[in-house]
Amino acid sequence: MNEIIDGEIQRMSRKTPLKSKIELIRLLMEWKKINNNESDSKTIGNSEIGVTPLVWLKIDEELFHINSDSNLGGVREFLSNYQNEWFIIPNKRGKVNKVTNDKNKIGISGFYMYKII
Repeated sequence: MNEIIDGEIQRMSRKTPLKSKIELIRLLMEWKKINNNESDSKTIGNSEIGVTPLVWLKIDEELFHINSDSNLGGVREFLSNYQNEWFIIPNKRGKVNKVTNDKNKIGISGFYMYKII
């Protein structure tokens, strides 16, 4: 399992991704539990590293990443929908690679997960 140090998920290698949705949910739930008293703007990664892929996930042959600027508010919403299907929707620039589990196929504010295409 990936490490959480000082309330931040440590950057993982693309070569050693999480292997299932369950592993991802467990990691995010643990991070949320540790940071539950923080503001919704608390990010999963160290803000000094900038916006970068932090968490990698590979399911079958599909590769995903979650950016370091994803925040507690977004993680809470993603986790509240954890039983929903995942949808790939357009990102801000129109590229269809953003992941959401909102049943209305709407992006989750503060949660920046993308499929590698």
